[in-house]
Amino acid sequence: MNADEIIVNDFIEDFYNTNFEYLRLIFENMDVLFKSCNMLLDIFGNLIFDNEFEIELEKIKPSSFVKNMMLINDFYKKLHINFQIDEVANKGILDITTNDREKVIKNKDDEAFYGGWTNYLDDGKKSIEVNNNGLVTDSSIWVHELTHYRNQDDDGRSEVGDILTETMSFTYELIYLDYLEKDYPYEAKALRIDMIMNTYSQCFVDTWNMMILFIIYDKLGNITEENFKVIFPNYAIDDSYERLIDYANTYIVDNDEITDSLLYTIATMLSIYMFMEYKKDNSFIEKIEMFNAKINNSTIEELFNIINLTNYTDDGIFNENNFKKLLESFGSYKDILFNDLVALKGIEQSMDSVKGRTCHYPK
Repeated sequence: MNADEIIVNDFIEDFYNTNFEYLRLIFENMDVLFKSCNMLLDIFGNLIFDNEFEIELEKIKPSSFVKNMMLINDFYKKLHINFQIDEVANKGILDITTNDREKVIKNKDDEAFYGGWTNYLDDGKKSIEVNNNGLVTDSSIWVHELTHYRNQDDDGRSEVGDILTETMSFTYELIYLDYLEKDYPYEAKALRIDMIMNTYSQCFVDTWNMMILFIIYDKLGNITEENFKVIFPNYAIDDSYERLIDYANTYIVDNDEITDSLLYTIATMLSIYMFMEYKKDNSFIEKIEMFNAKINNSTIEELFNIINLTNYTDDGIFNENNFKKLLESFGSYKDILFNDLVALKGIEQSMDSVKGRTCHYPK
């Protein structure tokens, strides 16, 4: 092994041993998760590569703090969810930073536009930090953070809850954008596109490369070019192994956010599935709510069973049957995103031309 390979091997071994129990869902279902991640890249790749998109902040409608609260409360009411944002506002849990709307737009202030955090304070109390930019899109971020709050137990999250809380926040944010679309079509469509593009660039590619490294390590023990060719002969072309090691050293080793990339990728897969099940039958929200309510006191298998991703075989919860369900939902969601792009950009591509492309290592 050369020096770069040794660094990557040491990192993967340490990460695997340190995080195995915490990331059991990922490690025990790595093969099918890799296939799912590959399908995410393939299905959404053309939409992203062929259609550059950036939210035009000046097109986003202004909205007051009170108006956004009213929207959120109406959203929960229509879903028959017994929760109102007033509960956290009146308890002093909601920590709001008010920003100048014109400055946020002029400066394209991503930190203000996307910022939101849900935490436990040093005294154990819960805290939700959000920005009030005077934009209707603020409410989408608030729903995301409120979902984290709603599945926070007073004494902390379980390991399962910690892994899947982002899944639930993504899911409710997608459902909220669906609710918002009737009166705010630009905002809903733009945020949907933006969510998948940000996650694609920030998480999917990192996760895809990480999973290749984990699979080689798990099956053969060492990450070498020879082992890479044994496990992934279809990818062993040209300088692909060298690019894999280079990518790992550049973007993965010593990356404090690599765990988040893995969890955000899982969140994207499952949230798209749950959202599309909700779109087929709105009563599926009852299963989503049950999943959210039991997130800290159930096993992953029990939670997946709630949303009809059943462990039918000994192949694990990401078995072939569940993989097919995820794949179907990815395709349906791609259709939604394509129509969003048609509406916002007027692209003339036919749906048949937007097919997945084979993934290769980033150059």
